[in-house]
Amino acid sequence: MKIEIDREVDALYITLAEVPVARTSEAGAGVQLDFDASGRLIGVEVVGVSEKNSREDLAVFTARNLISDAV
Repeated sequence: MKIEIDREVDALYITLAEVPVARTSEAGAGVQLDFDASGRLIGVEVVGVSEKNSREDLAVFTARNLISDAV
């Protein structure tokens, strides 16, 4: 799993699998889900992430992910 934050467009992207996107579906306001050709969820994008979360929440979320990836 990989988490990226694009500050220019205020978006968070969580990559679950590094495969081509076959289909994207809107799950709600500012939330897009990417699926592979088999229909498996491979990515989640949240636009306007700073409006939905504080900087502290994002920092903790990202830090937890980095720690769990390193173990």
